Amino acid sequence: MVLMNELSPLVDGLFYPGEKDELISLLDSLLNKAPASVESTDYIVTPHAAYTYCGIPMAAAYKALDLDKDNPPERIIILAPLHREAEPGLYLSSAEGIELPIGRINFDLEAIQLLKKQKFFSTWDVPYQEEPGIEVQLPFVSHLFPDIPVLPIYANVEKRAIQKGLAEALLLFPDSKFIITSNLTGFLQRERSLALAEEFLSAISARKEDASFDPESWKQSRKGGLPRPCGLELLSAFWLYWQKKYSGVEPDMRILSWGPDTEERKANAAEISALVESPGREDKCTFYAGFGLFRNPKNQKIMESEG
Repeated sequence: MVLMNELSPLVDGLFYPGEKDELISLLDSLLNKAPASVESTDYIVTPHAAYTYCGIPMAAAYKALDLDKDNPPERIIILAPLHREAEPGLYLSSAEGIELPIGRINFDLEAIQLLKKQKFFSTWDVPYQEEPGIEVQLPFVSHLFPDIPVLPIYANVEKRAIQKGLAEALLLFPDSKFIITSNLTGFLQRERSLALAEEFLSAISARKEDASFDPESWKQSRKGGLPRPCGLELLSAFWLYWQKKYSGVEPDMRILSWGPDTEERKANAAEISALVESPGREDKCTFYAGFGLFRNPKNQKIMESEG
């Protein structure tokens, strides 16, 4: 029975298989193929696209999230950027859950009610009915964390005040695992897409000033015609949360898997190009990455001694 306050999936059969057995088989295959993390984390960044294109980076991130099976979280929090035109703000769903091919996902209704009282949060179901960013995470979540409620949040956090508001609100949920979703690039000409991906990953790996995900630091790239990752402002907000929770100590950021659209797509580039109107589309691609934010053991010892 479909309830009035239950969301319906948007991209089942498109971004991921619409049949339960086929979906479970694909999830298991991706998790088996993806590189393993040597350490567990409660914080991952994962792409949002069809599994055919970004399934391996997604699976690599989720494997790191799933290592600590002895300590299940109270909830899974999913943060996704808005791609549609929208007023800056933080948007919750009025639904109680969503029924996917793999099973029903229940939303954390108590957490949603608590957030409704916080500044910048409001209920707006339109993103949940039009955007797949959160939905494509849910099969992995259901497969690895069955029966754990989900707290989904769509966000337009262009304004720094809203980034700070989100960071403060996330501190209300200490026993949670966090999924932030962002693609490395848009669908760009391959060299431009690679340049953006490498710049972003280099900043993360080197922990330069850019690694704070401060949108201001990317203005020069934008002037040169190089767009920013779609979830950059959301990552900036999460960085503020991390600094508040861990007393300003930097995370140990590890790239778990990254790359362009799959080899299967590149092999079928001519066929794909024939199906679209834009000439030269076969020369374009999107880059994806899965990475984790880990508490640095050295920093953790310092924090414990100070505590």
